[in-house]
Amino acid sequence: MTANKIDSAISLIDSSGKDRPILQKKFAVSTQQVEELEKKLGFSLPESYQHFLLNYGSGAFEGWEFYGLIPDKSDHPDDVYSFTVELREEHDLPNDLLAIENFDGDSVACLLLSALRDGECPVILWDHSEGERQIRKPYILANSFGDYFFEKVEDAIE
Repeated sequence: MTANKIDSAISLIDSSGKDRPILQKKFAVSTQQVEELEKKLGFSLPESYQHFLLNYGSGAFEGWEFYGLIPDKSDHPDDVYSFTVELREEHDLPNDLLAIENFDGDSVACLLLSALRDGECPVILWDHSEGERQIRKPYILANSFGDYFFEKVEDAIE
């Protein structure tokens, strides 16, 4: 299960001696908030991303930030849903993508929710300037959120 990769990445951070002030259990969200997000999206979330939300809510580490949910606040302007809706309105982000990380203003990492299989879906790159061409052959960053999260942490520590 790639949800275990989230816990392994957190252990890796802790063993490195680096600080993780925003990746803390105190920012975890409720099952109800996760279910509300799934209802708004019209898609189930992958298990590893659910695990991330239920244990950390959202997070940042060494210069990167993953969008998630804010405890006890629906439709917060900095949550994953608000960020995704903004991209849908301004850049025609497809409805089956959930934007989880903003790279440089032109591209984002997204969960390809329509490709959910066996509890996981790929993380893809969406470049606003590329448009619909990306749907035919998306650039896959990782096979799951858990893998993606672990790889980002590993790269940041090296």
